[in-house]
Amino acid sequence: MQRDWRRRGYIENLGTQSDKGRWLYDWYDAFIIYLMRQMYEGGCELSRAQLFAATIYEDVLSYAIEARFPGKVAPRCRYHHFFKDPRGRVEDGNWVARPFNSLESGKIRSVGFLVDCSGLANDLPGKFDLAIASLNNSIERDIEGRKG
Repeated sequence: MQRDWRRRGYIENLGTQSDKGRWLYDWYDAFIIYLMRQMYEGGCELSRAQLFAATIYEDVLSYAIEARFPGKVAPRCRYHHFFKDPRGRVEDGNWVARPFNSLESGKIRSVGFLVDCSGLANDLPGKFDLAIASLNNSIERDIEGRKG
C-alpha cells in the first residue's frame, strides 16, 4: 500500500529513504499514513484522505493525550466538517474544514465529510502509545516552564 501511495504521489513528503533504498517513517509520518488509511477505508477518496489527515492530526492527537492522560489538554473540537469551497470550485484542494464540538452546534447544509476526531483518537493502535506519552511529557515540561 505504501509503495503504491508513494508511486502515486500521496505520501511523497513523508519518510526518508535509507542508503539501502528502504523507506523509514518516524511516528509522525506513520500517524499521518494511519489517519489517511482510516479515512480511505471509510470511503474517502485517497486525495481527500491525504488533505483531511493533514488537517485533523493535531486534534486527534490532543484527544489521544486527553484519553490517556486526563486533564492535561483541552481538545479544541470533536468533529470536522469538510465541505467544498464556498465559491463553488470542485478540485480536491479546495475543501474547507470547520471544527465544531457537537452535531447539534450548527446546521450542516453542504455536502461534505464529517470526521470524529475523538473516535479516531480512541481507536488508535497501541503502537502510538509511546509517541503520545512523549507528547504528554513535552506538555508537562511546557506547563512547568511557564509556572517557573
